[in-house]
Amino acid sequence: MVSESKSGPQPESTDSGIISLGSSWRGWGAIKNIVVFGDSYSDVGTAYNPRREPCPTPEEPLGVPFPGTTFAEEGQPNWLGHLISAPLNGSAERLVYCYAGGGDTVNIVRGQIRGRFLRQAGAGVAAGTWSITPENTLFCTWIGINDCGGGGTPNYNSILTMLFLSQEELYEAGARNFLFLDVPPAGRAPGSIAAAARTWMNEDPRIDRRAHIYAAWNTQFAERVRMMASKHTPEMTALLLSSHKIFTSVLDNPTVYGFEADDVVTSGGAIWFDYLHPTSKMHEIIAKEVVSFLENVNPPTD
Repeated sequence: MVSESKSGPQPESTDSGIISLGSSWRGWGAIKNIVVFGDSYSDVGTAYNPRREPCPTPEEPLGVPFPGTTFAEEGQPNWLGHLISAPLNGSAERLVYCYAGGGDTVNIVRGQIRGRFLRQAGAGVAAGTWSITPENTLFCTWIGINDCGGGGTPNYNSILTMLFLSQEELYEAGARNFLFLDVPPAGRAPGSIAAAARTWMNEDPRIDRRAHIYAAWNTQFAERVRMMASKHTPEMTALLLSSHKIFTSVLDNPTVYGFEADDVVTSGGAIWFDYLHPTSKMHEIIAKEVVSFLENVNPPTD
């Protein structure tokens, strides 16, 4: 049995919070559409294309039969599926336009935004099949795991410049409400632990030797969010949620969340579905944190 966390000293995660609050934010209850860009953690099997898939509807809010095809257990929802399901959705009906794809990086997210959403959204609005407005839509970007997960150190400046140029294009197209998620401590996933065991045979493989990579990404990512928000104050709502803190809390305190200590390092356990991807139960925790955060972001009073 694993008796305690062996992840080693961890740099601080990015703090979640309201970076800026614009007049288009009417509260979480007013959000009817969620447009998502990202990677396998958000993929529901659509990589949404209105030329190929029907628009999401109240009957199929993901645009495909629930829960879509996720990187969690077969037939089980990821955080987006939990987000739009009871009890988290309350009485609201929200539609998810998910462009995320497994293995995607910032370079591909640029294509999700520029090549797919921006090109297709205009056609959807013109055809009367899209009901997206600045006030009823939340644009969510959760990306970076694959950019940070390769060998060596990422070129943070170049990658994040590319990402936020794409976010600027969303803003110019009329997006006003943005939710950004930083990267989790993927160096603590079972695949990273197994790789460390092969490389560092005389040391504890549970020590996250790429912790500084994720910490640096999250620090610079948060700074880019602040820079964009300051440029567009007071119109833009920029919200930052730390998935790093969510995962760290669970991995450091598994029994508090209903897991066993061994689940922290086990592929195919209750936390990790495989070498990298979380289980549906872990996704539910993420979704609960998202909802708790958004419910406490009140509209501006001015």
